[in-house]
Amino acid sequence: MERRKFVIGMGSLAAGGAAAMGSGAFSTVEADRTVSVSTANDADAYLGLTGDDDYVTDDSGTGALTIDLGGPDNIGDGDGDGFNHDAYTLVEGVVTVENQSTADEILVGFDRGEDGENYRDVKIRLDNAGVRLSFKGWPEGYRNLAPGESAGIDVEVDTANPDSRWSYDIDASSSSEGDVTIVADEV
Repeated sequence: MERRKFVIGMGSLAAGGAAAMGSGAFSTVEADRTVSVSTANDADAYLGLTGDDDYVTDDSGTGALTIDLGGPDNIGDGDGDGFNHDAYTLVEGVVTVENQSTADEILVGFDRGEDGENYRDVKIRLDNAGVRLSFKGWPEGYRNLAPGESAGIDVEVDTANPDSRWSYDIDASSSSEGDVTIVADEV
């Protein structure tokens, strides 16, 4: 009888000890850690962006590129002031995108702001024209860049039939400016 009490007592002690000690799982932890992120200007970042210096300027304060389709500042000594009315114009290689990482192949594209996807082109409706930016010479859906590879972005400007040429991803029709985001996804 004493032996039975002893065994029951030891079992109760073991169960009580496990309850007091817990199972090792937890429901909440709070820990402060330091996080740092290194940033670089467009030309020096993992996704390098460089302009053609004719239609593109570097906003030196932020390192972001600005495409100015009002007309090139550095082309010849002409008196040109913009794109022709009632015309379609293609400007090739306005921006170059380079994979400056060392480890991964990336898929580059444009964020149209609608679904978080990565697209080959983006179309913007401005007040006086339709503008399409696309990766130079790549068939639909193929925009992979291995480390060190680069690709150009072409710009198409339609001042003749801007409402009939494309359906637009970004409506800036009340302005002469629109923002474009270039994205890269690891493949």
